[in-house]
Amino acid sequence: MGSAIRSRELTNEDWVGLDRPFFRPAIGAFPGALGRYLLFSLLALIVGGALAAALGAVGEKWLPGFTPDWWMRVLFWLPILLVPFYIATRAYLHAYRRKLAIWLDLRDRRVEVIEADDARTIVAVDGRQRTYFLIDIGGGRTLLIDAQCLPLDPDLLLAQLPPEGSEEDGREEEGWYPMRPDFPNSSFVLHRLPRTGHIVRFETRGHPLLPVKVLADGELPLPALADIAGKHDCGSQILQQDFDALV
Repeated sequence: MGSAIRSRELTNEDWVGLDRPFFRPAIGAFPGALGRYLLFSLLALIVGGALAAALGAVGEKWLPGFTPDWWMRVLFWLPILLVPFYIATRAYLHAYRRKLAIWLDLRDRRVEVIEADDARTIVAVDGRQRTYFLIDIGGGRTLLIDAQCLPLDPDLLLAQLPPEGSEEDGREEEGWYPMRPDFPNSSFVLHRLPRTGHIVRFETRGHPLLPVKVLADGELPLPALADIAGKHDCGSQILQQDFDALV
């Protein structure tokens, strides 16, 4: 097995399909967070008002004439109003980190190129039928790829699509996603943005190989797998974890 990692400049061809932010990260992350804040604030006010009315009815029944002091009202409403702020803050920070990574990748205009020959591969499938490749790239590192992120050759895609009108024609609506029949491969080159892991180019140069292991959902206690599976972004990660520890 042999592998190498080098860097090259981002070309105009690589820009195709990239999610390029129009605003700086601090501004671009704001609209989504504001929308969440307004939505959850409205829900909190509806739920809080209904709860206050219910508690008031119960209190009037058991404590006639009792009027809550101002500090009781504050203690009641403060947690309810803080929940939307907390949710919006988390959404803002998540969007900010994502947009900042994209911004820095595009600003630096560098692409990380990973070349691998005879690399061993583990295939992992999670509960949502998404497939991930874990590839030994040497040096105590493992390359993690979301299979849906690998660019598809149009001819390969058409060959895998079910016939129109057939019983299997609805597979895409059920989460089915076409796979590359040429991967795992004995030799490949992956071009990715260093921070986001976005794959800008992918080439296979050898012949298809069987994975050394296939893991079903829950069989791979790897935090990075859960991390990339929970993201909406499509990409790859280089894990500082030895491949043999996963086999």
